[in-house]
Amino acid sequence: MVDDLADYLRDGYTLAATLRAFLWMVPAIFVQFSPLAVLITVLVVLGNMSRKQEIMILEGAGLHPFRFLVPFLVLGVPLSLACLAVNEGLVPKSLAQIRSQPVLARPTLALPDLFLYAENYQVRERAFTQINLLRFGPGGALEEMVKARRARVGKGGWDFEAGTRLTFAPEGGVVEETPFETRRLDLDLNVQQLDSLLRPVEVLSLRQLSDYLRRLAPADLAPATIRTAYYGRLSYPALNLILVLLALPLLLGRHLNRAFLILIGIVLAILTYWLYSFCLALGKQASLPPLLAAFLPHLIISAAAFLYAWLSVFSRNLFRRRSAVCPVRPDSGKI
Repeated sequence: MVDDLADYLRDGYTLAATLRAFLWMVPAIFVQFSPLAVLITVLVVLGNMSRKQEIMILEGAGLHPFRFLVPFLVLGVPLSLACLAVNEGLVPKSLAQIRSQPVLARPTLALPDLFLYAENYQVRERAFTQINLLRFGPGGALEEMVKARRARVGKGGWDFEAGTRLTFAPEGGVVEETPFETRRLDLDLNVQQLDSLLRPVEVLSLRQLSDYLRRLAPADLAPATIRTAYYGRLSYPALNLILVLLALPLLLGRHLNRAFLILIGIVLAILTYWLYSFCLALGKQASLPPLLAAFLPHLIISAAAFLYAWLSVFSRNLFRRRSAVCPVRPDSGKI
């Protein structure tokens, strides 16, 4: 966000216009920071319980440590649903209000008779890189697909370079495949219309992403970027529940003050966000299956939390059994 602020000011935007653009980012900020707030809240509450020996008393009464997290998990469900609603309804609309960037990464365009996605779009040059263009007939059947290394939008049409044109039969299947060095198509889209319609996957809602994947199915295409973004819309709100499990290892500790808990909560949340972003990047590059990339952080955090909790409980029970077999004499302090 600091880099974005510098870009706005460097491009000549006033401070008021810059602040107005950042106000549109508030819904996205709420979604991004909600897991951090959940984790810190859980750690502070449990830290206060531990300091007052309440956790030790409850454990002595036979209550399993996992039971302490149940209220937080129950409260995390409506929070996750709220994040999903904000991520679905407000975030795409708010981000769409922010000015266009000089280069749009992985832009998409969906019209009744046309679908387009590319690696990037250079706004000033009106040029696409690694473009895929699909054209549909009146009944929604796929008629034509053009894949090219580069495409430039001009007044007289779209000029494609170094690509392949595929035509499809009405019942499906490729009828003809024609390589080309250059090819011009008239798509009845001018530059002004194109700039207003092109949108990166970050400003697309879950419903739009699902519709894009459905329309790409006849061509047996499912870009990793769109699929990863689709699953990411579902996986990120679920982090509110998963991060509660990160509190479990610290819950089994003792004498943790509030400052330390807040600090460790921030560190864990940052590491979780980094892991989540890293996995999504691998999914968008097709290095990982999109579904696995979106939910891999959840699996790692859950497995690590449960393993650590199990080892802690096991070692504690083992110590108690050894103490029962070899008790310490109160008078001498020797076994």
